Amino acid sequence: MNILTPMLAAFATLCSLAASAQAQTRVGASFTADVTYSGDLQPGIGLVLERKIIRHSGLETGIYYRNNPVGFTTFIQVPPTGSFSFSSSLNERFLSIPVLYKFYSRIVNFSVGPTFDFMLGWKQTGGRPQVEIDSYSTSDQFDMGAMIKLSKQIKLADQWLLEPELRLNPLFSGVRAYGGLAIGARYVLK
Repeated sequence: MNILTPMLAAFATLCSLAASAQAQTRVGASFTADVTYSGDLQPGIGLVLERKIIRHSGLETGIYYRNNPVGFTTFIQVPPTGSFSFSSSLNERFLSIPVLYKFYSRIVNFSVGPTFDFMLGWKQTGGRPQVEIDSYSTSDQFDMGAMIKLSKQIKLADQWLLEPELRLNPLFSGVRAYGGLAIGARYVLK
């Protein structure tokens, strides 16, 4: 499947809806605490663009930076005495772009839609000096998933909103899944 097609369609939809006279644009940042598939808690950060089109409907997108921890055990056979094992770990670094439909209500907001994850690189986090990882590759340089979020917007000031959220983001490959909490701030453009 060509990934460019759904991304261009989502972008075209956002652009066409942006022309709505009733629409309200919100920009902001979110700080995330995601529990990864391996059970580790990983912090993240993101920039958010939200477009409330009508009273109860809108679109949300953004760019999120994420880490995914990966652990290894290296076995070294030394005849005739036996073998040694060394543990090491690294963090895969990803850029995640969600394209979400958002339903607004007084009680709770609900968002759902696809996510697109792009691998930026990796960094070794453990195992040195016994094991030095000098190269790492994975077949998951790009992955798609689905995100579901529940959130509550709290008005702080005339144009400022605070938005805590509960989120779940499994990826279609089954290799990674994220779930956790986020806290975001939104500024309403007039």
